[in-house]
Amino acid sequence: VPEATFPVVDFLTATDFDYKTSSLYKSYSEYLESATFLDSVGFKSLPETINGRTAMVGFVAAFGAEIFGAGSFYSQLAAGSLPVFVFMALITAASIIPVVKGSNGDYMESLDDTFPKDLLIPEVELFHGRLAMIGITGLILIEGVKGSALF
Repeated sequence: VPEATFPVVDFLTATDFDYKTSSLYKSYSEYLESATFLDSVGFKSLPETINGRTAMVGFVAAFGAEIFGAGSFYSQLAAGSLPVFVFMALITAASIIPVVKGSNGDYMESLDDTFPKDLLIPEVELFHGRLAMIGITGLILIEGVKGSALF
């Protein structure tokens, strides 16, 4: 890993980032601290985990489908909107059910001792989810500039 990427990796894996100190937050703090905004977005870990899980699978599926000629991200989404919606609902349900059952999402306890638990730590999942969200955003931006599918 190139040494120049260390600050980016540190930021993407950070769990103690104080967004309230950023100049952008200070500019919009009145709106961002309103009850309506906080109730709708929340900046909580579970929504980020669910979005990250969906983005990881979505990025691999969209990028892979583009490689094999399925068209742009938006054309894939338009052609398969029902399966995408069902998949997102399944990911959401699978992420929420352990919390509803009272395990606080700690699924690692249920794995047996032969499974390499150090591969599935929450920080790695968070990092990969954030990378996938950036990847999907980049794919959409590149397609928007290019005006067609990436490949």
